[in-house]
Amino acid sequence: MRKFYYTAVNTKGIELSGMTEAESRDEAIELIKKRDLFPTYVNGLDDGPMRPIPPPPRIVTEGGPVEFVNKFFVFILLILVGIFVVLISFTVNKWHDNKIEKMVKQMVQNECLVDKYRAE
Repeated sequence: MRKFYYTAVNTKGIELSGMTEAESRDEAIELIKKRDLFPTYVNGLDDGPMRPIPPPPRIVTEGGPVEFVNKFFVFILLILVGIFVVLISFTVNKWHDNKIEKMVKQMVQNECLVDKYRAE
């Protein structure tokens, strides 16, 4: 068995160091992980300068709950924007119709319209 010097971080974020015995560097890393530590350096005492532990590969998955929630909120936001646009459109049309109606009444009162357009 070989002796390995290590530095690791525990679950509270405190950096610790120590020594462990194992057959290989990979086995030493696994032993350290079993102690609920996250090794940052593991090196045999006769291996020379310490080498950092590469981080594990990051697995990126398509979909997932976060992406679904983001798409859901974007969908809801688009629906709300659509409703807002429809309501503004109706309001503008109603305002425009009222304005035309007031202009026609004013023209009738000022006798600007011919007889066929006058209200009886």
